[in-house]
Amino acid sequence: LIKETALAIVTGMLESKQTILLEGGVDTKAERDYLREVATMAGYQPLLLWVQTDMATLKQRLTRAPKAERLTKKQFENALARLEAPTAIEHPIVISGKHTFDTQIRTVFGQLVRI
Repeated sequence: LIKETALAIVTGMLESKQTILLEGGVDTKAERDYLREVATMAGYQPLLLWVQTDMATLKQRLTRAPKAERLTKKQFENALARLEAPTAIEHPIVISGKHTFDTQIRTVFGQLVRI
């Protein structure tokens, strides 16, 4: 129900014709394909930015997250099990989650110039 509600909200936001940044909620190719289709039909040119972070860093960050944002071990394992990395067909811009923001933004801008 939460995912359906979130997609309904995003679909409504697309009517604004403003730039929209969506973080999360697109862990599978099917979810990304659906959102890409909805955005394209609304006149947007969707762009996928994939942040890769190694498991040790991810676990370390999760232990420092505020309690309200922490996942149980089972929730984490379930989320990880359903996660699907983007395919080449999706043309993702891939950045490292370990690099500095400056390095990440240079990578993104460098890729945007090529699009």
